[in-house]
Amino acid sequence: MPAPQVLDAGGGLSLVASTPTPTTFTRTFRGHPYEVAKARHWVEGMLSAVIYRPPIPDDIVGTAVLLVSEAATNAIRHTATGLGGRFTVVVHLSPGLLSVHIEDDGTAGEVPLHVKAGPFAESARGIGLVSHFADEWGVLPEDAGVYFRLTWP
Repeated sequence: MPAPQVLDAGGGLSLVASTPTPTTFTRTFRGHPYEVAKARHWVEGMLSAVIYRPPIPDDIVGTAVLLVSEAATNAIRHTATGLGGRFTVVVHLSPGLLSVHIEDDGTAGEVPLHVKAGPFAESARGIGLVSHFADEWGVLPEDAGVYFRLTWP
């Protein structure tokens, strides 16, 4: 069995799994819109750097990046996270399964819903994208954020 390799996946993250064992990565971001791009880049860099057998398919990495972006944007727009708070991205990786939690600072009275956006709407597409592309998604206990799961063979 190969020894684990150490790679820099960004955000001070350096431990990389080289065997198909469950691995969890966590990073907290400020509740500001520019932090969404940082979260996207962190997830993409970390998932691309992880040496996993079988490898994580590129389309899974791309989908995870898109869904993290949408869920983090929703946290900033619709929860106390956007009022100077924070959101945390938790990525749990196991063979054939990527589970991501976007934990926020509270619902500010709103629970994530999948609403149908009109054809010319400039918003209200985030949870719809999560619902469409994720194999499973939902609200975390106590309305503390959302999660989604992506699977591959």
